[in-house]
Amino acid sequence: MYTYTKRYNVLLFYIFLIFLFNSNVSQAAQFESDDNIHISNIHVIDGDLYTWGEKVTIDGEIKGDLNSG
Repeated sequence: MYTYTKRYNVLLFYIFLIFLFNSNVSQAAQFESDDNIHISNIHVIDGDLYTWGEKVTIDGEIKGDLNSG
């Protein structure tokens, strides 16, 4: 007979397997921090881009999300 703790551990194990084998969950992120950030037209960023700076110029392609501060 399963106890509450064993059921909880089995549930966590199945959730871990879902995240491990799901290719949509694991995406790369790139972080840039400088006064002037420039992403040129030859850059293609597959994941998300997080920037922190005074001036951000994007000429390239970002396939994920852009978060800038």
